[in-house]
Amino acid sequence: MKKEDPYQPFCPDTFYHVYNHAVGDSNLYREAENYRYFLQKYARYIEPLCVTYAYCLMPNHFHIVLKVRSQAALWDFCRTKYSSDERYRDKLRLLEEEPHEINLHDVVMQEFQNFLSGYTKAINKRFDRKGGLFLHHLKRKVIATEAYLHKAIHYVHYNSIHHGFCGSILDWEYSSIHDLLSKKKTRLEREAVLNWYDNPQEFWRFQQQVPDAAMVEEMEFLNS
Repeated sequence: MKKEDPYQPFCPDTFYHVYNHAVGDSNLYREAENYRYFLQKYARYIEPLCVTYAYCLMPNHFHIVLKVRSQAALWDFCRTKYSSDERYRDKLRLLEEEPHEINLHDVVMQEFQNFLSGYTKAINKRFDRKGGLFLHHLKRKVIATEAYLHKAIHYVHYNSIHHGFCGSILDWEYSSIHDLLSKKKTRLEREAVLNWYDNPQEFWRFQQQVPDAAMVEEMEFLNS
């Protein structure tokens, strides 16, 4: 199998499959509140920079399908952040004078680091533990085609079955499949996802299929 680069840079208007694993035999989530808190922290740090299409939180790892927002949106985020803190004075000046000199990958990565670091600190305090919780590097894969995007979302939802936690994707509480099938308010790009299919029933039928072997093999390779 061709080796994929699991650390591809974040670029505006680009889809990614993002994933990470707990260190050693640790769990990222030990109780229901941990899953909720993780999503709360994600909304605070990552949603200003990315829109989310699917996710699945497993006890010791997570998968997220997202799209980085536009270049203009990222610059607006930077402008707001840099204007609020005197420490960013030089970066604000650079943004106003030479915005293309701002490394937007670094901007997105910094917020992911803030997000995961903040979550780790909360878990360490809650369970009286020390040290890192996540593997050092956040892995991500560019999703270059709509066909692969469909497969990635499908794989993410199927993850709970693949790892033997349940027999139906609806039985796993901590994935986006419930919001995508619901009519309740959601932060997910539900309308966009469903519009890729003729109707919600077609979407649901596709999600219930077993992912093709090549997709599973590729994801296992990338997660290794």
